Amino acid sequence: MNPPHRFGLSPRPRPRDVPEEAVWDFAEEAWVHNAHNARGELHGALRVFGPKGEPRLQLEYRDGKRHGAFQRFHASAKLAQVGRYFRDQLDGLSISFSAGDDSDSIRTCCIPPATRTLKQEYRNGEVLKEAFFAADGSPLAEEHQTDATDCRERDGDIFRGEYDFWPSREALPSVSSADTATVEQPLAELCAAIRRAAQRVEACRALLVEPAPHRAPPDVSWLLSERPALRSFSLCAPEGDAPVQVEEVLSLDSLSTEEVAWRARLAWSALCWLCWAAGARSLGIPERIEAPSQLYAALVHTSERIAALCASMPAPPSTRHFHGLDETLLPASALARLAEHYREIRAVLLFASDPECVSPWQDDLGRDSD
Repeated sequence: MNPPHRFGLSPRPRPRDVPEEAVWDFAEEAWVHNAHNARGELHGALRVFGPKGEPRLQLEYRDGKRHGAFQRFHASAKLAQVGRYFRDQLDGLSISFSAGDDSDSIRTCCIPPATRTLKQEYRNGEVLKEAFFAADGSPLAEEHQTDATDCRERDGDIFRGEYDFWPSREALPSVSSADTATVEQPLAELCAAIRRAAQRVEACRALLVEPAPHRAPPDVSWLLSERPALRSFSLCAPEGDAPVQVEEVLSLDSLSTEEVAWRARLAWSALCWLCWAAGARSLGIPERIEAPSQLYAALVHTSERIAALCASMPAPPSTRHFHGLDETLLPASALARLAEHYREIRAVLLFASDPECVSPWQDDLGRDSD
Protein backbone atom coordinates (compact mmCIF):
# COMPACT_ATOMS: atom_id res chain seq x y z
CA MET A 1 0.00 0.00 0.00
CA ASN A 2 1.27 3.45 -0.84
CA PRO A 3 1.88 5.75 2.17
CA PRO A 4 -0.87 8.31 2.72
CA HIS A 5 -0.44 11.89 1.68
CA ARG A 6 0.21 14.33 4.47
CA PHE A 7 -3.29 15.72 4.02
CA GLY A 8 -6.07 13.34 3.15
CA LEU A 9 -8.78 11.12 4.44
CA SER A 10 -8.68 10.43 8.15
CA PRO A 11 -8.20 6.87 9.38
CA ARG A 12 -10.95 7.59 11.92
CA PRO A 13 -14.43 9.14 11.79
CA ARG A 14 -14.64 12.91 11.86
CA PRO A 15 -15.55 14.12 15.38
CA ARG A 16 -18.77 16.06 15.73
CA ASP A 17 -17.11 19.40 16.60
CA VAL A 18 -14.70 19.35 13.64
CA PRO A 19 -15.91 21.39 10.61
CA GLU A 20 -16.68 19.49 7.43
CA GLU A 21 -14.05 21.54 5.59
CA ALA A 22 -11.27 20.41 7.93
CA VAL A 23 -8.67 18.02 6.50
CA TRP A 24 -6.76 15.34 8.37
CA ASP A 25 -3.00 16.05 8.65
CA PHE A 26 -1.18 12.72 9.01
CA ALA A 27 2.11 14.33 10.09
CA GLU A 28 0.50 16.33 12.87
CA GLU A 29 -2.20 13.74 13.63
CA ALA A 30 -4.71 16.53 13.73
CA TRP A 31 -7.63 18.02 11.87
CA VAL A 32 -6.78 21.33 10.17
CA HIS A 33 -9.29 23.90 9.00
CA ASN A 34 -7.99 26.99 7.21
CA ALA A 35 -8.62 29.36 4.32
CA HIS A 36 -6.46 31.03 1.68
CA ASN A 37 -6.45 34.24 -0.30
CA ALA A 38 -6.31 34.49 -4.09
CA ARG A 39 -2.50 34.10 -3.98
CA GLY A 40 -2.76 30.84 -2.08
CA GLU A 41 -1.54 32.34 1.20
CA LEU A 42 -3.14 31.48 4.52
CA HIS A 43 -5.78 34.12 5.18
CA GLY A 44 -8.48 34.15 7.84
CA ALA A 45 -9.11 31.65 10.60
CA LEU A 46 -6.93 28.59 11.13
CA ARG A 47 -8.25 25.96 13.54
CA VAL A 48 -6.49 22.76 14.60
CA PHE A 49 -8.25 19.89 16.38
CA GLY A 50 -6.92 16.68 17.90
CA PRO A 51 -8.08 13.21 16.82
CA LYS A 52 -11.09 13.36 19.13
CA GLY A 53 -12.02 16.89 18.13
CA GLU A 54 -10.34 18.53 21.11
CA PRO A 55 -9.05 22.06 20.37
CA ARG A 56 -5.32 22.52 19.87
CA LEU A 57 -4.92 25.91 18.21
CA GLN A 58 -7.03 28.87 17.11
CA LEU A 59 -5.16 31.42 15.04
CA GLU A 60 -5.80 34.20 12.56
CA TYR A 61 -3.82 34.86 9.38
CA ARG A 62 -3.64 37.88 7.10
CA ASP A 63 -2.02 37.40 3.69
CA GLY A 64 0.21 34.57 4.85
CA LYS A 65 1.19 36.08 8.20
CA ARG A 66 -0.15 35.44 11.68
CA HIS A 67 -2.16 38.51 12.58
CA GLY A 68 -4.78 38.72 15.29
CA ALA A 69 -5.89 36.91 18.41
CA PHE A 70 -4.85 33.31 19.10
CA GLN A 71 -5.42 30.54 21.62
CA ARG A 72 -3.28 27.46 22.24
CA PHE A 73 -4.39 24.45 24.26
CA HIS A 74 -2.71 21.76 26.34
CA ALA A 75 -3.21 18.10 25.41
CA SER A 76 -5.95 18.03 28.03
CA ALA A 77 -7.79 20.74 26.04
CA LYS A 78 -7.22 23.21 28.88
CA LEU A 79 -6.19 26.67 27.76
CA ALA A 80 -2.40 27.00 27.48
CA GLN A 81 -1.91 30.50 26.06
CA VAL A 82 -3.90 33.49 24.82
CA GLY A 83 -2.54 36.53 23.07
CA ARG A 84 -2.26 38.06 19.64
CA TYR A 85 0.08 38.43 16.72
CA PHE A 86 0.79 41.59 14.77
CA ARG A 87 2.40 41.14 11.35
CA ASP A 88 3.59 37.63 12.26
CA GLN A 89 5.14 38.61 15.61
CA LEU A 90 3.86 38.23 19.15
CA ASP A 91 2.58 41.63 20.23
CA GLY A 92 0.84 43.07 23.26
CA LEU A 93 -0.24 41.00 26.26
CA SER A 94 0.22 37.23 26.19
CA ILE A 95 -0.97 35.03 29.09
CA SER A 96 0.29 31.46 29.54
CA PHE A 97 -1.28 28.91 31.89
CA SER A 98 0.27 25.77 33.34
CA ALA A 99 -1.23 22.39 32.53
CA GLY A 100 -1.58 21.60 36.23
CA ASP A 101 0.92 21.71 39.09
CA ASP A 102 4.00 22.03 36.93
CA SER A 103 5.52 25.33 35.83
CA ASP A 104 7.51 23.45 33.15
CA SER A 105 4.32 23.25 31.10
CA ILE A 106 4.63 27.04 30.69
CA ARG A 107 8.39 27.06 30.03
CA THR A 108 11.31 25.06 31.32
CA CYS A 109 13.66 27.73 32.61
CA CYS A 110 13.82 31.14 34.27
CA ILE A 111 10.48 30.80 35.99
CA PRO A 112 9.59 30.46 39.70
CA PRO A 113 8.50 26.83 40.32
CA ALA A 114 5.22 27.94 41.92
CA THR A 115 4.18 29.80 38.75
CA ARG A 116 0.83 28.78 37.32
CA THR A 117 0.23 31.89 35.17
CA LEU A 118 2.75 33.94 33.24
CA LYS A 119 1.88 37.35 31.80
CA GLN A 120 4.17 38.90 29.19
CA GLU A 121 4.06 42.12 27.20
CA TYR A 122 5.52 41.84 23.70
CA ARG A 123 6.53 44.21 20.92
CA ASN A 124 7.55 42.67 17.58
CA GLY A 125 8.22 39.33 19.27
CA GLU A 126 10.43 40.84 21.97
CA VAL A 127 9.43 40.55 25.63
CA LEU A 128 9.17 44.00 27.20
CA LYS A 129 8.11 42.82 30.66
CA GLU A 130 6.72 39.77 32.40
CA ALA A 131 5.06 38.82 35.68
CA PHE A 132 4.52 35.48 37.44
CA PHE A 133 1.47 34.39 39.43
CA ALA A 134 0.72 31.50 41.78
CA ALA A 135 -2.33 29.23 41.59
CA ASP A 136 -4.36 31.60 43.79
CA GLY A 137 -3.54 34.55 41.51
CA SER A 138 -1.08 36.18 43.88
CA PRO A 139 2.05 37.66 42.27
CA LEU A 140 5.39 35.92 42.75
CA ALA A 141 8.00 38.57 43.39
CA GLU A 142 11.42 38.19 41.81
CA GLU A 143 14.27 40.67 41.90
CA HIS A 144 14.14 41.18 38.14
CA GLN A 145 10.36 40.96 37.80
CA THR A 146 8.12 43.74 36.58
CA ASP A 147 5.48 45.10 38.93
CA ALA A 148 2.78 42.48 38.42
CA THR A 149 -0.02 45.02 38.62
CA ASP A 150 1.44 46.88 35.65
CA CYS A 151 1.58 43.96 33.20
CA ARG A 152 -1.38 44.52 30.89
CA GLU A 153 -2.55 45.05 27.33
CA ARG A 154 -1.66 48.57 26.14
CA ASP A 155 -2.93 48.46 22.56
CA GLY A 156 -5.95 50.58 23.50
CA ASP A 157 -3.98 53.28 25.30
CA ILE A 158 -3.97 55.41 22.16
CA PHE A 159 -7.74 55.87 22.54
CA ARG A 160 -7.42 57.53 25.94
CA GLY A 161 -6.61 61.08 24.88
CA GLU A 162 -9.41 63.60 25.11
CA TYR A 163 -10.93 65.19 22.05
CA ASP A 164 -9.61 68.72 22.18
CA PHE A 165 -7.51 70.87 19.85
CA TRP A 166 -4.75 68.34 19.26
CA PRO A 167 -2.16 70.64 17.60
CA SER A 168 -1.80 72.41 20.95
CA ARG A 169 -0.58 69.12 22.45
CA GLU A 170 2.23 68.63 19.95
CA ALA A 171 5.73 69.86 20.81
CA LEU A 172 7.16 70.97 17.47
CA PRO A 173 10.93 71.09 17.01
CA SER A 174 13.07 74.12 16.28
CA VAL A 175 14.16 74.33 12.64
CA SER A 176 16.44 76.58 10.67
CA SER A 177 14.95 79.96 9.87
CA ALA A 178 16.11 79.41 6.30
CA ASP A 179 13.64 76.51 5.91
CA THR A 180 10.06 77.62 5.53
CA ALA A 181 6.72 76.49 4.22
CA THR A 182 3.60 78.53 3.62
CA VAL A 183 -0.08 77.86 3.15
CA GLU A 184 -0.77 78.02 -0.59
CA GLN A 185 -4.37 76.88 -0.70
CA PRO A 186 -6.93 79.66 -1.27
CA LEU A 187 -9.14 80.48 1.71
CA ALA A 188 -12.22 79.05 0.00
CA GLU A 189 -10.52 75.71 -0.63
CA LEU A 190 -9.21 75.50 2.91
CA CYS A 191 -12.65 76.27 4.35
CA ALA A 192 -14.22 73.62 2.13
CA ALA A 193 -11.63 71.09 3.30
CA ILE A 194 -12.41 71.92 6.96
CA ARG A 195 -16.12 71.38 6.33
CA ARG A 196 -15.44 68.06 4.57
CA ALA A 197 -13.26 66.97 7.48
CA ALA A 198 -16.11 67.87 9.85
CA GLN A 199 -18.49 65.69 7.82
CA ARG A 200 -16.08 62.77 8.15
CA VAL A 201 -16.01 63.28 11.93
CA GLU A 202 -19.80 63.45 11.90
CA ALA A 203 -20.06 60.13 10.00
CA CYS A 204 -17.95 58.37 12.62
CA ARG A 205 -19.84 59.98 15.50
CA ALA A 206 -23.16 58.73 14.12
CA LEU A 207 -21.91 55.12 14.35
CA LEU A 208 -20.38 55.49 17.81
CA VAL A 209 -22.76 57.64 19.83
CA GLU A 210 -25.06 54.70 20.68
CA PRO A 211 -22.79 51.64 21.05
CA ALA A 212 -19.71 53.46 22.38
CA PRO A 213 -20.49 57.03 23.47
CA HIS A 214 -17.19 57.24 25.40
CA ARG A 215 -15.36 56.85 22.10
CA ALA A 216 -17.52 59.16 20.03
CA PRO A 217 -15.98 62.48 18.93
CA PRO A 218 -17.72 65.75 19.86
CA ASP A 219 -20.61 67.09 17.80
CA VAL A 220 -19.13 69.33 15.08
CA SER A 221 -22.35 70.00 13.19
CA TRP A 222 -21.98 73.68 14.13
CA LEU A 223 -19.18 73.85 11.54
CA LEU A 224 -21.53 72.73 8.79
CA SER A 225 -23.67 75.70 7.83
CA GLU A 226 -22.45 74.65 4.39
CA ARG A 227 -21.89 71.04 3.37
CA PRO A 228 -19.61 70.71 0.35
CA ALA A 229 -20.08 67.34 -1.29
CA LEU A 230 -17.70 64.55 -0.34
CA ARG A 231 -16.14 63.53 -3.63
CA SER A 232 -14.76 60.37 -5.23
CA PHE A 233 -12.89 60.81 -8.50
CA SER A 234 -9.59 60.33 -10.34
CA LEU A 235 -7.11 62.99 -11.36
CA CYS A 236 -5.25 62.71 -14.63
CA ALA A 237 -1.56 61.94 -14.21
CA PRO A 238 1.46 62.39 -16.51
CA GLU A 239 1.89 59.65 -19.07
CA GLY A 240 3.17 56.49 -17.44
CA ASP A 241 1.96 57.43 -13.96
CA ALA A 242 -1.10 55.98 -12.29
CA PRO A 243 -4.04 58.37 -11.90
CA VAL A 244 -4.34 60.04 -8.52
CA GLN A 245 -7.43 58.85 -6.67
CA VAL A 246 -9.45 61.18 -4.46
CA GLU A 247 -11.69 59.48 -1.90
CA GLU A 248 -13.34 61.84 0.55
CA VAL A 249 -16.16 59.50 1.56
CA LEU A 250 -15.29 57.41 4.60
CA SER A 251 -15.90 53.70 4.06
CA LEU A 252 -17.17 52.49 7.44
CA ASP A 253 -19.36 49.56 6.44
CA SER A 254 -18.61 46.27 8.22
CA LEU A 255 -15.93 47.85 10.46
CA SER A 256 -15.83 46.96 14.12
CA THR A 257 -16.65 49.59 16.73
CA GLU A 258 -12.95 49.84 17.56
CA GLU A 259 -12.01 50.45 13.93
CA VAL A 260 -14.69 53.12 13.57
CA ALA A 261 -13.38 54.73 16.77
CA TRP A 262 -9.91 54.85 15.26
CA ARG A 263 -11.22 56.33 12.00
CA ALA A 264 -12.93 58.97 14.15
CA ARG A 265 -9.61 59.93 15.71
CA LEU A 266 -7.94 60.18 12.31
CA ALA A 267 -10.81 62.35 11.09
CA TRP A 268 -10.45 64.53 14.18
CA SER A 269 -6.71 64.89 13.53
CA ALA A 270 -7.39 66.07 9.99
CA LEU A 271 -10.03 68.56 11.15
CA CYS A 272 -7.84 70.05 13.88
CA TRP A 273 -4.73 70.40 11.76
CA LEU A 274 -6.58 71.94 8.82
CA CYS A 275 -7.82 74.61 11.22
CA TRP A 276 -4.29 74.99 12.60
CA ALA A 277 -2.92 75.45 9.08
CA ALA A 278 -5.25 78.42 8.65
CA GLY A 279 -3.75 79.96 11.78
CA ALA A 280 -6.52 79.01 14.23
CA ARG A 281 -5.93 77.85 17.80
CA SER A 282 -9.28 76.12 18.07
CA LEU A 283 -11.85 74.58 15.76
CA GLY A 284 -13.65 76.99 13.48
CA ILE A 285 -14.15 78.22 9.94
CA PRO A 286 -11.47 80.87 9.31
CA GLU A 287 -12.33 84.29 7.90
CA ARG A 288 -8.77 84.73 6.69
CA ILE A 289 -5.56 82.70 6.57
CA GLU A 290 -2.82 83.52 9.02
CA ALA A 291 -0.32 80.81 8.15
CA PRO A 292 1.48 79.48 11.23
CA SER A 293 5.19 80.16 11.43
CA GLN A 294 5.78 76.53 12.44
CA LEU A 295 4.27 74.94 9.32
CA TYR A 296 7.64 73.69 8.09
CA ALA A 297 8.53 72.45 11.58
CA ALA A 298 5.25 70.52 11.69
CA LEU A 299 6.03 68.84 8.35
CA VAL A 300 9.51 67.87 9.55
CA HIS A 301 8.14 66.67 12.87
CA THR A 302 5.48 64.41 11.35
CA SER A 303 7.96 62.82 8.93
CA GLU A 304 10.43 62.13 11.73
CA ARG A 305 7.73 60.69 13.95
CA ILE A 306 6.47 58.41 11.18
CA ALA A 307 9.97 57.10 10.46
CA ALA A 308 10.68 56.38 14.13
CA LEU A 309 7.34 54.72 14.81
CA CYS A 310 7.45 52.55 11.68
CA ALA A 311 10.91 51.36 12.74
CA SER A 312 9.55 50.56 16.24
CA MET A 313 11.89 53.17 17.71
CA PRO A 314 9.51 54.88 20.14
CA ALA A 315 10.35 58.15 21.81
CA PRO A 316 11.91 57.87 25.29
CA PRO A 317 9.67 58.49 28.32
CA SER A 318 11.03 62.02 28.68
CA THR A 319 9.64 62.91 25.23
CA ARG A 320 5.96 62.05 25.26
CA HIS A 321 4.43 63.29 22.04
CA PHE A 322 0.80 62.20 22.01
CA HIS A 323 -1.46 62.62 25.04
CA GLY A 324 1.39 61.89 27.45
CA LEU A 325 1.87 58.31 26.26
CA ASP A 326 5.08 56.53 27.18
CA GLU A 327 5.74 55.01 23.76
CA THR A 328 8.49 52.73 25.09
CA LEU A 329 5.76 50.60 26.71
CA LEU A 330 3.47 50.34 23.67
CA PRO A 331 3.20 47.26 21.44
CA ALA A 332 3.93 47.45 17.74
CA SER A 333 0.22 47.59 16.90
CA ALA A 334 -0.17 50.82 18.88
CA LEU A 335 2.99 52.31 17.36
CA ALA A 336 1.58 51.54 13.92
CA ARG A 337 -1.63 53.38 14.84
CA LEU A 338 0.40 56.38 15.98
CA ALA A 339 2.33 56.36 12.71
CA GLU A 340 -1.02 56.43 10.90
CA HIS A 341 -2.04 59.41 13.05
CA TYR A 342 1.06 61.35 12.00
CA ARG A 343 0.62 60.39 8.34
CA GLU A 344 -2.86 61.91 8.53
CA ILE A 345 -1.42 65.17 9.91
CA ARG A 346 1.30 65.25 7.26
CA ALA A 347 -1.21 64.65 4.47
CA VAL A 348 -3.44 67.59 5.38
CA LEU A 349 -0.43 69.88 5.85
CA LEU A 350 0.93 68.87 2.45
CA PHE A 351 -2.46 69.71 0.99
CA ALA A 352 -2.47 73.10 2.69
CA SER A 353 1.02 73.95 1.45
CA ASP A 354 0.64 72.76 -2.16
CA PRO A 355 -1.69 74.73 -4.47
CA GLU A 356 -1.73 71.82 -6.95
CA CYS A 357 -3.43 69.52 -4.43
CA VAL A 358 -7.19 69.37 -4.87
CA SER A 359 -8.07 67.43 -1.71
CA PRO A 360 -6.50 66.42 1.60
CA TRP A 361 -7.70 62.89 0.80
CA GLN A 362 -5.97 62.26 -2.50
CA ASP A 363 -3.87 59.12 -2.43
CA ASP A 364 -0.49 60.65 -3.27
CA LEU A 365 -0.09 62.45 0.07
CA GLY A 366 1.77 59.68 1.85
CA ARG A 367 -0.94 57.90 3.84
CA ASP A 368 0.36 54.49 2.75
CA SER A 369 2.78 52.80 5.13
CA ASP A 370 6.29 54.21 4.89
